[in-house]
Amino acid sequence: PVAGARRVSALRSATGAASVRAMRLPPLPRLEVVALLPLLALAIGCSLLPSRELPKLVVWSDLDHPPFVAVGPDGEPAGRDVEMMEALAAELGCELEWRVAPFAEILPAVAAGEARVACATLGITQERKRSVAFTVPYYVTHIAVVVRDGAGEPRRLADLAGLRVAAGAGTTAERAVR
Repeated sequence: PVAGARRVSALRSATGAASVRAMRLPPLPRLEVVALLPLLALAIGCSLLPSRELPKLVVWSDLDHPPFVAVGPDGEPAGRDVEMMEALAAELGCELEWRVAPFAEILPAVAAGEARVACATLGITQERKRSVAFTVPYYVTHIAVVVRDGAGEPRRLADLAGLRVAAGAGTTAERAVR
């Protein structure tokens, strides 16, 4: 709710609209945001390798979903999930390295074996479960539509038919829009 309130305020100031309201969507399956971790092999691999250099835990992310993952003012990865990955790497005895990629490329990279870990606001879906392994969910979110409030503006989901609606490429929000 707090993040949503900030988003509405940002939209209000960005659009110059006098007021903005959130439109209720019909019930959708709850989307559980997770970090992808093929855990056991990774944990064993990071902790058992005898080496003078720490093994690397390379994490793919778009770093574009504050407060979870973002680029901080210093240009370094920042956010709640970044701190989680730092703690995981420390626990495993690994050096943490971030690889930034567009969101739509992250899950295909994990499925193809190019990436071992993805850390982004990822909704668990049956389709995604068929190609990648998920950890236990640690955050639950919902998809919402935000529209201008006023005469002639959409009031129901059906009112959006034929209008331009935006969503992030490769996200569960994009799937809901389609």
